[in-house]
Amino acid sequence: MKSADSMVYLIEDDEGSRASTECLLSVHGFRTKSFTSAEQFFGEILEEPAGCIVTDLILLGMSGQKLFERTRELGWKTPFIMLTAFSDVPAAVLAIRSGVYDFLEKPFPSERLIQSVSECLEK
Repeated sequence: MKSADSMVYLIEDDEGSRASTECLLSVHGFRTKSFTSAEQFFGEILEEPAGCIVTDLILLGMSGQKLFERTRELGWKTPFIMLTAFSDVPAAVLAIRSGVYDFLEKPFPSERLIQSVSECLEK
């Protein structure tokens, strides 16, 4: 069940991917806030956010994995979904072992992202 204060924080540096993912989430009733980089996210979000974080693995500047690690250093428990256009088994294994909730390879089925976000917001 989605909480009224839950938000999906989308960090994606590719404008087209960010716009289409944000549209998909919005159509399915999720509130979203988008960022072009991890640095922009940390510039605007100063305390642990309610909801989940959906991020690309490879970003300009701080990577999605480093973003995840930084939130954990801050003590945040916000669930993460990692996206990547590059099939990278070691990166996927590292992400999942370190606590990332899900790891999706682009292009991913829309239903898979919606299901994963729904499950994250239920936690």
